[in-house]
Amino acid sequence: MQRTFYVLVLGAALLPEWARAASFEGTLQSLVNGFVGRILPILALGYLGKNIFEHIQNDPNAGRNTVRVAVAVVSLMGINAVWGWLADKIR
Repeated sequence: MQRTFYVLVLGAALLPEWARAASFEGTLQSLVNGFVGRILPILALGYLGKNIFEHIQNDPNAGRNTVRVAVAVVSLMGINAVWGWLADKIR
């Protein structure tokens, strides 16, 4: 009983938007918003913080990793734009 409660609370925290199961587009939109809007930014902040600490510690690989982190963050922002464009074209 208690485990079920924790699973429901965790699910509500990660995916706060209810899936609109009446349409495939609504369900897919909810999944994309939950994943791209909640989970990926948290991971991106972790990698950004790691890269900042590499620069503070004068790691020789920090410059190469900075390019990777920057590309990843820009790609993350671009995912929402691409999703909006695709949703607009499908309608």
